[in-house]
Amino acid sequence: AGPSLTAALPILATFEHKAALFGCGSAITALSHAGTTPHFCIAVDPNEEEFRRLKQSTFFEVPFLYSTRLHPHVFSTVNGPFGYLRSQFGDVLQLWIEEELGLKDPLIGHYLSSESISVTSMAVAAAEFLGCNPIVLVGLDMAYTKNQRYASSVHVSETPKDVSKKTSLASDRLLIKKDQKGKKVYSAVRWVMESSSLSHYAKLHPQTRFINATEGGIGFKAIPFVPLEKIAEEFIQEYD
Repeated sequence: AGPSLTAALPILATFEHKAALFGCGSAITALSHAGTTPHFCIAVDPNEEEFRRLKQSTFFEVPFLYSTRLHPHVFSTVNGPFGYLRSQFGDVLQLWIEEELGLKDPLIGHYLSSESISVTSMAVAAAEFLGCNPIVLVGLDMAYTKNQRYASSVHVSETPKDVSKKTSLASDRLLIKKDQKGKKVYSAVRWVMESSSLSHYAKLHPQTRFINATEGGIGFKAIPFVPLEKIAEEFIQEYD
C-alpha cells in the first residue's frame, strides 16, 4: 500500500468484477477503507505492525492466504476461509510441519529470488500459479513517495526520518534513488532488492504479461509501466 495507491483506489473499484484482486498486507486495510473488496487477502509478516495494520481492516469474510511466518494475533482480525501458502521461503521448522501434515505439493514461488521475501512477491507467485495473465502491480512504490511510506487510508505515518531513528537493520537502510519520472526519492535496501527480484521473476515467465501500474516509486527494469486508466480499457468483460 504505497502512497500512490491512494489515487488508484477509485479506478481499482471498477475492476472488482473484471479481474482477480489480491490485497497484500497493508493494502488490505487501504482497500477496506475504500470499500473495494479483494478476492484474496494475503499476509505473511511476523511483526506486531502487521497485526496493528490488519486490525484496522473491515474485511472479515474474504478468503485469507497466509504462511507460517504470520503473526498469530492476525487470525483474531478475520474469520476466513483460510488458505495456506506453501512457499520456498520457509525454514527447517516450516518444512518439518509441512512434512508432518503431508503437504507435499510443489512450492509456490519456486522461481523467486531469495532476495525477495515479501507479501507482494508471494502474491505475484500465487497469481502466476493460478494462471492469472496479465499480472498488474498497483501501489508498489518501493519508495517514500512524498516522504511517506503508506497510502493515506492505512493511517500509519512513517517518513524516512522516522526509519533512520528506529532501526539499524541493513535491509531498512535508506538509499537515494531516482523514481520513474527521474526525480530523487528515498528508497531502502529491501525495496531495491524486491524490485530486482520481481524483474528477474518476470523474465523467467515470458508467457505471462507483467505490468507496473504504480504511478510513483522506483519501478522495475523488466516490467513496463502502463497507467491504470489505460489498463482499465482492456478489462471489458465482467464476471460473477
